[in-house]
Amino acid sequence: MGLRDKMKDPKVGGPVAGVIVLVAVAYAIFGGGADPTGRPDMTTVWYYDLNTEKLYPVKWGEVGHTHIPPQPAPSGPLKEDVGPLKKGDDAGVRAMNIACGSCENEQFIGRLETYTQEVGKMFYQDGTFPAPELIQANFYFRSHEDKTWVLANSEEAQIIDAAFTKRCRDAGKKIVVCEPNNLE
Repeated sequence: MGLRDKMKDPKVGGPVAGVIVLVAVAYAIFGGGADPTGRPDMTTVWYYDLNTEKLYPVKWGEVGHTHIPPQPAPSGPLKEDVGPLKKGDDAGVRAMNIACGSCENEQFIGRLETYTQEVGKMFYQDGTFPAPELIQANFYFRSHEDKTWVLANSEEAQIIDAAFTKRCRDAGKKIVVCEPNNLE
């Protein structure tokens, strides 16, 4: 059976396509904010420190960061178990900071996302990625308001994304990914 035939099998093609879409979406929108020309700033990725509940930036190429969550956080390792992460794991998870229509409008965290510590560390080891089924089984979302982590390919994750999408759609505006302007 050739690769083309394997990809036609829904048990193989579906998960592979899902992972490709997730990686493409993450690359397209998790680069941070926008520069004055309106182009996304793809050099900064925004993370959320689970210990302090604050956003912080990480520049591409910064030592110790692969941009695959979880990442080292300013506050250090996790102080307690949090969803799929355990006490002592890295406390930084990727944050989708968004606004409706314009970054000048009220901003909010649409969702947080992470892999388990073990799978997150597998990315880029020896120039390889974990197997697609391992990625899918260990990639989690949660809303900022709800502390419950859910698998990214679950119905619950779709509900998380639908909530912030609806918030902007109900306001008659498009979702905009922003560099945070509310970093108290």
